[in-house]
Amino acid sequence: MTIFRVNLLKFLKKGDIKALKELINGVDIIKLTHVFKQLKPEEQAIVFKHLKKERALQVFEGLGRERQSILLKHLSRDKVRRSTAKVHAINNSEIMLQDAYDRRFYPNGQ
Repeated sequence: MTIFRVNLLKFLKKGDIKALKELINGVDIIKLTHVFKQLKPEEQAIVFKHLKKERALQVFEGLGRERQSILLKHLSRDKVRRSTAKVHAINNSEIMLQDAYDRRFYPNGQ
């Protein structure tokens, strides 16, 4: 297992999104695409969401049609949204603030 893959999995497990973003957006696109293909679909979805747009497009184009389809399904599933929220320790507070804001200014859910 490469150091890149070890670090990527470690950052995913720890929920260290800042380090994850730095890692995946700074590595060679060929290496990234190769390791990306080895990840579980749920992990792929989380990594994909944190890629810069240009890099996300490059990775997506590097996947075959079947893998593209699987990735798109996982990106759209509620399960991934919940998993992403769990992984984003920093975003949990942002979500709570947004919910409080929504309740304050839109009490009827408008």
